[in-house]
Amino acid sequence: MRPEAVELPADRGASYRLAQAVGYVISPLVLPPLLFAYALAQAGAPRTEIGAMSSLSLLGHGVLPLLYVVWLLRTRQVGSIEIRDRRNRIRPMLGTLICYSLAWAVLALLGETARPLVGALAGCLLVNTVLALAVTLWWKISLHALSVAGFVAMLLFVAQYGEHGGASMMGGSTWGVLTAAVLLVMWARVRIRAHTVAQVMAGAGFGFLVPYAELWLLRWIGWI
Repeated sequence: MRPEAVELPADRGASYRLAQAVGYVISPLVLPPLLFAYALAQAGAPRTEIGAMSSLSLLGHGVLPLLYVVWLLRTRQVGSIEIRDRRNRIRPMLGTLICYSLAWAVLALLGETARPLVGALAGCLLVNTVLALAVTLWWKISLHALSVAGFVAMLLFVAQYGEHGGASMMGGSTWGVLTAAVLLVMWARVRIRAHTVAQVMAGAGFGFLVPYAELWLLRWIGWI
């Protein structure tokens, strides 16, 4: 097997530090709770339910996967928190799948408001992680770009087709900011040489098209 290119760029100036910061701030670990909070707000859920469900998402989709990666790092099973070597991403992604499965079960069963939609969103996160893992077995797709673009795609679906009981749909300026965030993440992953241009473009394309298509199909067949 050909070794992965995991070298760091020689130039680590201000733009490199900015790119690193972008990867930490716009993180796949913090996006799912925001997604569920928005979906529930759109459906008119009470604040207590929005807080509880987004907190459960933060735990299952963010905190637990991060703790597992930190444990792998401390036991020297991965070289860095970024896990640049594709082959070292398999175990963290398997751990993430377990966490996402638990999160899906909890969110789908405990939710009261817009339960089919919440379950579908959590299911998409789980299914697409499985698909991303399958790709990662042979090619290093950008999980950052995939996650951020997927977040935008699912927000768009909720804004278009979700229940609009309590929150107004996001305006054009918000979508402009979200699009800029996707492009910024794509630039950042290339700048720190975590990925190639092709890998971030594939991740963004997968992230936007696949979850939106999945949710649209579920709506078409009447599941949500």
